[in-house]
Order: sequence, then structure tokens, then C-alpha cells
Amino acid sequence: MDFLVICLFLSMIAFRKQTHKDYLSLGSFTALKGLMAMVVVFHHLAQIMPEEGYCFRLFTDIGPYAVAVFFLLSGFGLSTQFRAKGKAYFDGYFKKLLLKIVLPYFVMNLIYYFFRGIVLGEGLTLASILSDASRGVTLVTHSWFIIAILLFYTAFYLCFRGCKNSWLANILIYLLAFAY
Repeated sequence: MDFLVICLFLSMIAFRKQTHKDYLSLGSFTALKGLMAMVVVFHHLAQIMPEEGYCFRLFTDIGPYAVAVFFLLSGFGLSTQFRAKGKAYFDGYFKKLLLKIVLPYFVMNLIYYFFRGIVLGEGLTLASILSDASRGVTLVTHSWFIIAILLFYTAFYLCFRGCKNSWLANILIYLLAFAY
């Protein structure tokens, strides 16, 4: 199993179309974000299959670091696009956020609710879901990062759209990230 996963992973990297000459381009960072997402998936597999070969054991402790790098790359992408486009970057900002993050997350929650509530018969109700949400428990297991992304993207918008001074906006973002 380990061998197949490693071969699949390496073939995805090897046969990736090399179109970016600038290694700091947004496309390169998107590819790195995808790589970090795969590392997190391997981390979760290592948690549930700790005895399945040597490969997955390598990912046992690396998941939190991959999440941190993913968030760092996301923030870099946001700031790079904002610097390139200025305040015009925020035109349609929440529409893009809604289509790329909120809508797929909502659909996944519906699928998960159907599976857990109807197929598994866990007796989920709107009240129990809202009660869990008020305590920070998400319906979809391990989906806390979606909420974090939405919070940070909204904070980025509020800070950089609301502040005339980008230095102050950066300080606010750092303080919010630290508070989180």
C-alpha cells in the first residue's frame, strides 16, 4: 500500500506541467498548497492506520506543520494579489469566497448530514448541530480549517479594505492571527 501511494504521489509531481518560470509565482504556491493538503491527508491516514507500513508512520507528526505552511502560503497569495491589484482586488471578493469555499463546504455538510443522520441513524437535529457549532464542533469531522480560512479571509478583507495604512492592516492581521 505504501509503495502505491508513494508512486502515485511522485508521478503527480513528475508529470506536472512546468509552466511557471518564476518559482515564487502564485501557480507555484497553489501547487505547494496542494502538496500540503496531501501531506495532511497522509497525516490523517497515519493516525487511523499506524501499523500500515513505514511510509504512513513518517506522516504521524507532520500534519500540524503542513497546515501551518498551507495557511502561510494562503496568506502570501492573498497579500501578493492585493499588492498587485490594490483595492480592486476586493471587487467580487466575497462572491469568489462564496463560490470557492462556502458553497462546497455547505454541499459537503449536506452530504455528511445525510450520511450520519439518515444512513447511520445518529439522530442529528438542527438543534444538536447548532449546539455543536456554538462549541466549535463542526458537522464534518476535521473541517475546522474551513472555518479558519473563512475567518482569516474575512479579517484580511476588513483590515486591508478598512485601513488606509497597509502597515496598520498588517499589524492587525498579525494580532488577529495570534489571538486565534
